[in-house]
Amino acid sequence: MSPISLDQLTLNIAALHAERRRLARQAMTPQAAMVFDLVPALLHCQDQALPGGEEAAPHGIRSVEDEPLRKRLATRLGVKADSPSDDSILAVYSMGSTGTLGQTRCSDLDIWVCHRSCLGAEERQALAAKCDRLTDWGKGQGMDLTFFLIDPEQFRQGNKQGMSGESCGSFQHWLLLDEFYRSAICLAGQLPIWLLVSPDDKTPYLQAKANLFAKGVDPHQWIDLGSPDPIPADEFLGSMLWLLYKGIENPYKALLKLTLMSAYARQYPAVRLLCNEFRRALHRGETEVMALDPYLLLEQYLRELDLGPVELDTARTCLYFKCGGDNLLELPANHAQALADLAQSWGWDQAKREQLQDHRHWPLAELQEWHLRLREQMLAGLHEARELFRRTGTVSRLCPIELTVLSRKLDAAFAEKPNKLQQLCLPPRVEMGQPSLVIRKDGQWQLACPQSAKTLYQCQELPGLLAWCLLNGLISSHTELQLESDSLSLDSLDSLCRSMAWLGEKIDPAHQILAQPAQLERAQIIINLEQDATRDIKLKRGQVPNPLMFGEEKEVLVGELTLVVRNTWGECTVQTFRGNHALAELLLALLPLMPGDSLQAKRVHIHCFASQLGETIAHKVLDLIAAAQARLTQGPWTLCVGNGKWVFWYHAGELHWQEMTDPLAFYAALSAAKLEQHSHSKDPSVPAPVYAHALCGLVQFFFINREDGYSLYVSNEQNQISYYHYPAMDKANLVNLISRFYTQKESLCPSATFNLPQYYELVEKEGHWQMQPLTTSALSEP
Repeated sequence: MSPISLDQLTLNIAALHAERRRLARQAMTPQAAMVFDLVPALLHCQDQALPGGEEAAPHGIRSVEDEPLRKRLATRLGVKADSPSDDSILAVYSMGSTGTLGQTRCSDLDIWVCHRSCLGAEERQALAAKCDRLTDWGKGQGMDLTFFLIDPEQFRQGNKQGMSGESCGSFQHWLLLDEFYRSAICLAGQLPIWLLVSPDDKTPYLQAKANLFAKGVDPHQWIDLGSPDPIPADEFLGSMLWLLYKGIENPYKALLKLTLMSAYARQYPAVRLLCNEFRRALHRGETEVMALDPYLLLEQYLRELDLGPVELDTARTCLYFKCGGDNLLELPANHAQALADLAQSWGWDQAKREQLQDHRHWPLAELQEWHLRLREQMLAGLHEARELFRRTGTVSRLCPIELTVLSRKLDAAFAEKPNKLQQLCLPPRVEMGQPSLVIRKDGQWQLACPQSAKTLYQCQELPGLLAWCLLNGLISSHTELQLESDSLSLDSLDSLCRSMAWLGEKIDPAHQILAQPAQLERAQIIINLEQDATRDIKLKRGQVPNPLMFGEEKEVLVGELTLVVRNTWGECTVQTFRGNHALAELLLALLPLMPGDSLQAKRVHIHCFASQLGETIAHKVLDLIAAAQARLTQGPWTLCVGNGKWVFWYHAGELHWQEMTDPLAFYAALSAAKLEQHSHSKDPSVPAPVYAHALCGLVQFFFINREDGYSLYVSNEQNQISYYHYPAMDKANLVNLISRFYTQKESLCPSATFNLPQYYELVEKEGHWQMQPLTTSALSEP
């Protein structure tokens, strides 16, 4: 089929956007449709009586009919706004699922506000403030709005926004543009000039655009956001990291995009972009809106790839969920029919469709199976991107501090570590709370549903089992617990559950927290849950004994300790200690995680199940932790419990301990360690924060600007400190080289952790060191 004329192509593009706007309204509630219609009008006009009009901001949309927009405001809001005297806004778009097969009643609106590049900083700030007010107004109308301010001139050079909960920062730009071109709806203003350039035109993009203008295309009617092709290799890594981050909250949507990114990565450098398939269909004269739907184009694209049966079926299932296949009754008739036709073409029978439609009520065993399947494919996609990054030899443009923050978030969510509880990858709005659960002990503690004898989850310790249930939302205030055990009462089980309810409260750590080493956010110590050393003791009336040295035999009445910790990254761990070393092992695990204000801030809670002296034991253990934390800042500290004696000390930032069975040998070893530690502490070239923030298992880089360059201190995984001085080398280039090395290292030797190096900047002011994460602006300084 020969290409259509430019005039006809222009008409077809305008008609497509109009039809997508109609389909978008059709899939919305009346209130949401009102917001959708009013957003461009509210950005076009400025009036104090309008939502978002409390402060003057740049307004006026170029190339729109003024009267219809002002009439909407008068009809819907009763405000007669004046015509704008300026056109600071070039175009307003929605992008993503709006107006496509992926739109459901729960879909939010991502709005791109493309403004003139000549706006000053104050004007941009005022426009951003107006958009924030419109976001608040939209929430009040039941619609989630997210605005993105786009300067086309800067945008063509690459994304300069910082990373946030919604903005991907430096992690994807051209791939985001790929999605924009195939899914955007022009709500008002200029259309993208890129759509007019033939996908078969081998002329450089800038020349092709100039040729269009020479043929009579009016540049004032079109906006230029740049061409998405070619895509830099490092952006595939950044994009997949970003999608994994978003997948923590919505794995089905993220995995669908990850599958596409993996396909792109495998094709590199000759990537067949989906937006070019969309553009090619337009240039062939395709006008049917469903044939141009980005989700149907994606399905066709994946079908043509050489995907394995499991990967393809998972991608199709994710697409089905994303397009509302789990709630067909809320979809418009044409939308539901399109999904039915898709399912039939895949060979899905009615039973499979009904099973997927009921996925919010799947049994736990099925959800666990899907969790493993999703997690495996998500991590496989990440490995694909890392492998591409390794083999292309490209210098990364990704912002190092953003890379650090994002890797921490993924590490907390997906990495498997000793004693760590795994959170399930679940679709949004799944109600995990179970009406009733059976907890039984058969060697290990096991979880089951009353209607099934099948074990759903098992753990060596009961607190670990309950913590996993609470973390994943299985136990709610309405859950009835049934206990099958002779070693514990149902009252104790209920009491333990109530004391651990805080694990069900989700935390979302801020980026500045993720840029720091993980510390204790909250800890719970559970004492004598199953092994109660106080059960058979006899107390004299009025006696207040020492439970750590009870009676003539100096018996220890703390027989069992379980430590439940949630750190500042949101990771949860559970450890149980028994026997003569239990208290010493508890301190060894707990103290390195505790900030100095942990006890004052009541971050450590104790729940004692002892039948006698429970309150005394709890206070004694808490006092012990306080004493250890205070004394260890001054030097070695001795713990005496029962007939045992242990000494604790810090060396090179790591807590050590040793039982004093041979005092002479111990003190000889301790003296040698103290001498080595003392020599390090007197090293004038190593600032104190370098030692203070050294953390085993992490590589950290500390920069200090000097008049003749900069100094660099490196703390490796073993807390060993190295010093370097760079008189001239570009700092940004060095950071990129370091990040690249560790990214390649992870690709070649995949580990169970996502951790990448951390970067900090040290500044000395009035004799005191201040430390902060290394930022993009700091890297750009000479």
